[in-house]
Amino acid sequence: MQSVKNLEGQHEHTLVPLDNSFGEASIDTVKKSGDIESDSDESMVVYDFSDTDKPFTSWSEADFLDKPNQKIRGVNKLFQFIANVQGASFRKQPVDEDVEPVCCDGVFGLMGLTLLMLVDIAYVAYATYRNNLAAEDDVRLIWLSAIFWLVILIKIGRRIVRLGKLKGGCWAAFVPIGKLYHTIAVCLAWPFKAPWRAVWKNVNADKKTIKKRKALVKMIFSAIIMLGFTVFCLVYYVLLVKVENLVSLSGIALLVLVSICLSRFPGKINWQPVLNCLFLQLLLAFLTLKTRPGYITFEFLGQRMAEFLRHSDAGATFVFGNLNCFAFNVLPVVVFFSSFMAINFHLGIVQLVIDKPSAAAAKLLKTTSPETLNAIANIFVSMTEAPLITRPYLPMLTNSELHAIFVNGFASVSGSVMAAFIGFGSLPKCT
Repeated sequence: MQSVKNLEGQHEHTLVPLDNSFGEASIDTVKKSGDIESDSDESMVVYDFSDTDKPFTSWSEADFLDKPNQKIRGVNKLFQFIANVQGASFRKQPVDEDVEPVCCDGVFGLMGLTLLMLVDIAYVAYATYRNNLAAEDDVRLIWLSAIFWLVILIKIGRRIVRLGKLKGGCWAAFVPIGKLYHTIAVCLAWPFKAPWRAVWKNVNADKKTIKKRKALVKMIFSAIIMLGFTVFCLVYYVLLVKVENLVSLSGIALLVLVSICLSRFPGKINWQPVLNCLFLQLLLAFLTLKTRPGYITFEFLGQRMAEFLRHSDAGATFVFGNLNCFAFNVLPVVVFFSSFMAINFHLGIVQLVIDKPSAAAAKLLKTTSPETLNAIANIFVSMTEAPLITRPYLPMLTNSELHAIFVNGFASVSGSVMAAFIGFGSLPKCT
């Protein structure tokens, strides 16, 4: 075996062949101590190996000495700064789990949503070009399509931000969109929250006491507003018009009393959701029946719903001809609307529509999110389909929450059943 002296001439190191089966070294001597000038090895790094006869198959971390870090100098500082900026801009970020449908997640989901919006834009442009906005239906088509485009754009924006957090890379450039949306929301809410915060900032108390006082003040103000509005409606629209209308109020009171009698733990009833829901019913009735804008809005929505469901008549005529009976006139409407809702549910439009209202209702009524989400979903789908939205939470629900879900289903009518009523000639309008 040949040997090589290190640069300082202190030790001799045996060259081990790559193939350990050979007994002699197959590598010649690289350097000898006399071949290197003393003045040329000052800037060279010297590596010393502790075990000269150890084969490379048994090398460990201790056999590789740490090389001193090289300082960043000159133009390398600029290159390193650019690399740090890229790493900070295109890194992955944590993402909260959501209930978005899988079909809308990923690049192909974005392409599908974009294609859907482009097809609808092309259709609206062609219809507008052909009719020149001559009919009222063209105007309705434009503003309804504008609402649809807004929903799709919000959906696309949320998906792009999610992709930027999950995948990083070039998608990370869209993450600031979500931060910009949050910043705009905070700025819009600041004028309303600033006076409230300024009042409580001057209160000398600990955080727990301030929190209790805030809740008490909110409850007192809410009770005053609700009680004042209720007394106004009862006096101005009932007592001064027709006293016999108070009979319906006794029916509401009877329902509450029966519910209390059937409760196993009446002492644990939370009255805040009960009173808030009764007040919201009164408020919706006031807006619908006693205000002109509310009456026109709900009547317009009812007419548009009836007009939309009449599109199923063409399909029923194509399949069944001119047969006039329940099976051939009403049931196709049910199938048509159910298919329409299934498509929107698959695309995630239904989830997007009910997301914000359910969050607002849960905060206002002080109810749990699953039962509130189920109540909002019953507006669009039937009582058998609405629990599918809250399916992951069903094993964790309490008996009271399950009871609330049952009540939501039995106390509401699904869109398909409403379509059947419209098929019978009962138009959804305010009377």
